[in-house]
Amino acid sequence: MAETDRRESMNISSLPRAEPETARLAETEAIETAMEAGKDRRIRRKAQDERTEMDQTGLADSSYEHDARDHSMRAGDVREGKVDQDIRDSRIQSRSHRRPRQGQANSKLMEGEGSPKESKLIYVDDEDAIPGSGMTGNLRKRMTAAALNEGVHRRISDQEDENVGVEASHRAEMLSEDAARSVSARAGQKLRERSASEVAEREKTRAREALRDSARKQAAGSAKNEAERKGRLNKFFQKQRYKRQYAAAKYAEQKGEQIVVQNVRFTVRVKAAIREAFARKSRLALVIGILLLMFLLIMAAVSSCTASIHGMSSSIMATTYPSSDEDIHKTEDAYEDMEARLNAQISRMESTHPEYDEYRYQVDEISHNPYHLISYFTTKYGEFTYAQVKDELGEIFREQYSLSTKSETGTVTETKTVRVGKSLGTVTTSGYCSCAICCGIWAGGATASGKMPKANHTIAVDANNPIVPMGTHIVMNGTEYVVEDTGAFARYGVDFDVYYSSHSQASAHGHKKWEAYLADSNGKKEIEVTTTHQVNRLNVTMTNHDLDSVLRARMTKDEEVQYELLNKTYGNRDYLFDLDSLPTYGARGSGSNYKVPPEALSDKRFARMLHEAEKYLGYPYVWGGSSPSTSFDCSGYVSWVINHCGNGWSYGRLGAEGLRQICAKVSPSAAKPGDLIFFQYTYPCGPGASHVGIYVGNGMMIHCGNPIQYTSVKTAYWQKHFLSYGRLP
Repeated sequence: MAETDRRESMNISSLPRAEPETARLAETEAIETAMEAGKDRRIRRKAQDERTEMDQTGLADSSYEHDARDHSMRAGDVREGKVDQDIRDSRIQSRSHRRPRQGQANSKLMEGEGSPKESKLIYVDDEDAIPGSGMTGNLRKRMTAAALNEGVHRRISDQEDENVGVEASHRAEMLSEDAARSVSARAGQKLRERSASEVAEREKTRAREALRDSARKQAAGSAKNEAERKGRLNKFFQKQRYKRQYAAAKYAEQKGEQIVVQNVRFTVRVKAAIREAFARKSRLALVIGILLLMFLLIMAAVSSCTASIHGMSSSIMATTYPSSDEDIHKTEDAYEDMEARLNAQISRMESTHPEYDEYRYQVDEISHNPYHLISYFTTKYGEFTYAQVKDELGEIFREQYSLSTKSETGTVTETKTVRVGKSLGTVTTSGYCSCAICCGIWAGGATASGKMPKANHTIAVDANNPIVPMGTHIVMNGTEYVVEDTGAFARYGVDFDVYYSSHSQASAHGHKKWEAYLADSNGKKEIEVTTTHQVNRLNVTMTNHDLDSVLRARMTKDEEVQYELLNKTYGNRDYLFDLDSLPTYGARGSGSNYKVPPEALSDKRFARMLHEAEKYLGYPYVWGGSSPSTSFDCSGYVSWVINHCGNGWSYGRLGAEGLRQICAKVSPSAAKPGDLIFFQYTYPCGPGASHVGIYVGNGMMIHCGNPIQYTSVKTAYWQKHFLSYGRLP
């Protein structure tokens, strides 16, 4: 039975991979086969059980063995669940006619002289079974009961001739016992059939599960194989398409060269023929030559047109986007959505990291050329869908843009220019006097300026990090002071030390926060103010690695050729995206090779600005940079250009908003080369200008991006952040 089960399991697992309908038919057939095999095994087991039981009871005489063989031969009736009543009747008659032999046999059995045939079949599920005995406890009980019954019947038989009533009663008793045994056998048969039915049902369930597992594995394998097959076919047909396109172009080129050579040769021959005809003064030869020339010219034109049409059709196919407008726009919209989420993440940086005192942003332009993206996918896949390129779209985005943050803590010294009457901001002050406690070896002496200190007049600054120069007039707390002395207190966070006439007053001052202003009595209009303080800063850097460069790194040389052709022709579908708003960021050479129209250089002031500005093309962006030695940020670059271009401007180092304040506002329609262009909210900041560049005309500017470069101001990114134009005095 174990052999059969293993064989059936192998058959089920080795079923061929088929379609769903074929799989169901195979499953039904396998289940029916398993059920039939189980039924045959149950029939054989039942026949074996009956033979074993008869052998063990010792009642198998020749007639009874004949009946058992007859019963075994009629297995078909047993298979159908039938019981032959005639067999039972013949057994009863056989016993009644041969009572003496039965009694003798039973006597031997009871006396232990008989020996039942051994059987190795053991029902281990019987609680009364004795392992290794060859029979069960229930079978022993049945044998003992049979022997007792036979003894009783023998005694009754000895007396039945003397009493007919007793004989009739005896026969009725024997029939009743036979019927009881039949009922018991039928009940056992039903029990065995129920157990066999449960086994068949379990086999059927296992077969069904095996088929389902096979179908699932087949479906998974088929899907994987189908995807791999499609990928191989796409690459194969793509290569074949490239080969045909290159062959067509090569054929058109060679054909054109052949036509040119043929035409040249033909022209030479015709000229020679005409000269010869004129030399002979043969009018007929002249006419024939002219007709032949016209014919050959027509044939050459037709051949040339055929080659041109063939080459043109191949070129159109090689430079056209085959994908649908819907899939192209879905792809571009998904990429723009990722860019918008990146910009929002940068804008929330201060709210998500509120623990810092200062934030510095080095953020590149967030933009891309959509035609570059579509040309890449067309080169790689031919006709593509959004679902096909969705995952790769995310990979490309992560390669183009990188966002990083870095925190730092340290002492920061900043210098800025403040006009007279303007606030220096809130400063920290302390008090001192001329005593030895406050001044040490300089107690009672003059100040650093050589003047004697006066209360409500003299203040001191740190000797190494002065916030303002010596002699500066400062208004604080309603009193005008003059910087006349120095000390060493910046390390305590103090900006000004206020002089008092007594030590008690100086000690009572402690550390106070006062608003400080440049007094009107200062001789200069502007004062350079230097501040030193500790800051906890977060540096935010977002780098655009140039989509064009990212895409080219993912292509072979042959694919780059196709990619460039599609970019030049816009896939023969220039209606997909606004050509005027395409970013120049990422276009090869556009950042440094742009040529300003010559007519714009007729303005000498602008020409001098541009000459100075172009010296630093390619310099990297550096936050706070304001000179060629440190490189530049946007406002540092523009400040350097206007201060060093030779136009007489000298405004010092100004920020973007400071540059906007010194300019006269100009409408976009009136803007001209040399004007400054301002943008807002290019990174998280307050109102006002956050970025500045120099406008050069034709919708272009030169500015400090990363690196310093020419850029179109018509792109969606710069139009979104545009603030105003400004003209320098």
